[in-house]
Amino acid sequence: MTKAVSGSRETRLAPPSPTEIARSTWAAGDFQRIANRMVPVSEELVLALDVLPGERVLDIAGGTGNTALAAARRDARVTCVDVVPELLDHARLRADVELLPLETVEVDAVALPFADGEFDVVTSTFGLMFVADQWQAAAEALRVLRPGGRIGLTNWTPDSALGGLFQLVAKYAPPPADAPSPLRWGTREGLAQLLAPYAEFTDQRLELRCVDLAARSVAEQFRRYRQWFGPVKLAVDGMSEEDAESFAEEFAGLWERFNRGGPDAVVVPFDYLQFVATVGGPGVTEHADGHAGH
Repeated sequence: MTKAVSGSRETRLAPPSPTEIARSTWAAGDFQRIANRMVPVSEELVLALDVLPGERVLDIAGGTGNTALAAARRDARVTCVDVVPELLDHARLRADVELLPLETVEVDAVALPFADGEFDVVTSTFGLMFVADQWQAAAEALRVLRPGGRIGLTNWTPDSALGGLFQLVAKYAPPPADAPSPLRWGTREGLAQLLAPYAEFTDQRLELRCVDLAARSVAEQFRRYRQWFGPVKLAVDGMSEEDAESFAEEFAGLWERFNRGGPDAVVVPFDYLQFVATVGGPGVTEHADGHAGH
C-alpha cells in the first residue's frame, strides 16, 4: 500500500551538515513512542484544515506520520517527507497496518523535490520548527502550495513545558551561537516574520492549544525522555555524571511545575500554536482576541 522514495545522500568527512545533525538527533532513541502520544494534535489540525478526499497533501518533516495518516484517513493523496529514514519506516508500517495509501520521501525540507504549486494542502506538526534554515524551510513550504491552497502548522510555544525542556537542553548542551531558536515558530511575531515574505494569507486562524502528556510519575516521564527522545538522549549521553544528575533534577522541577495531576498520575499540558490559513488574496488583520481574519 505504501511507496517509498529515497533521496540522495552526501557523504561528508567533517563537519556534519545541519541535515546530518538533524538526522542523527531524531534517529536517536525511539521517537515513535513519544510521537504516538501526540496523535490528537494531528487529528485536530487536519480537521481545522478541512482536508477533502482527493486533495494533494504534503506533510513536511512528518516523522512517524501522525498528520500524514490523519489526512490519509480522509481519503486525501498524501506525501510524507522527512530527513530521518527510521521515522519514515514507522510511518509506512503504520499506513500498512491501517491499509492506507501513503507516499514517503526522504528529503530535506529546504530542498523539496516538487513543482511550484503542486499541493492543495501543506502541513507540518512540530517539524518545520526544527529545520536549521528557517527562512528556506518557510519559502519551500509555501512554494509547493498552490494559490488558494491551505497551510496548517503546529509549533511548541517558548513558555510551554516542552519549550522549557528545549531551553533546559540548550543550557546543558548549547547549540551553535548562530543557530536560530526553533521556538521562534511558536510565537505570533516569529511566525509572521518567517511566513510573510513568501505569501499573503486569507482566512487566517492562530490559536493557542494544548495536548496532555501523561505518566505514572515524574521519574517515569524522565526515563521515557532519557531513552526515547533524541535531543534529550544525546544531550545526557554527552554530559558528565554530575551534570546528568543536575539535568534530571531540573527536568523533575520543570515537570512538577506544569503537572496538573498528582504525584502518581502526572498530566502535563504541552501548549502549542496552531496556524491555519489559505494562501492568496489580500492580507489579514489580527483581532483583539488573538485570532485573525480578513
